[in-house]
Amino acid sequence: MKPLNHEERKNTLSQFAIIFSVTTIVLFIIGFLTLFTGKLGVDVLEKRHEVYTNSFRRKATLTFQIEEIIKLLNKKNDKTRSLSQHKKFQDLISIEIEKIDSSIQEAENLEEYIIFKKMITIIKAIQGDLDAYEEGYEKYSSLNDLLERCKEKYIKDQKNK
Repeated sequence: MKPLNHEERKNTLSQFAIIFSVTTIVLFIIGFLTLFTGKLGVDVLEKRHEVYTNSFRRKATLTFQIEEIIKLLNKKNDKTRSLSQHKKFQDLISIEIEKIDSSIQEAENLEEYIIFKKMITIIKAIQGDLDAYEEGYEKYSSLNDLLERCKEKYIKDQKNK
């Protein structure tokens, strides 16, 4: 025996099955797209983190090298040094500057390292000033020594007369 609303129940059951299937498929597709988008987002974030970490490490290394240069500049002025010692310190500083410059040139985005390039130009200017000062000091020191010898010789000659 069939119920009186058998056809109606059959139609509503098939409609429910179709709507449920479509809803399940839509939810599955949306879930898949959400997971796929999330994976892409995580990949992008990991790449940016890697780029940021590499950039941070490179900048930290450059900062450390610049601090070493500043230490060398301060050591150079700590006590009186001969011209050869002065030139040796200048060579050490120049080598460090070349390392920094080559490290900056290897970078992909040079705009991030503008401040380091400016620091290098300032250090080079300081080096030039120190060279000029040291040469002037050496000339002054040698002329002062000659003047002292001349004074001593003049005083000695005056005593002998």
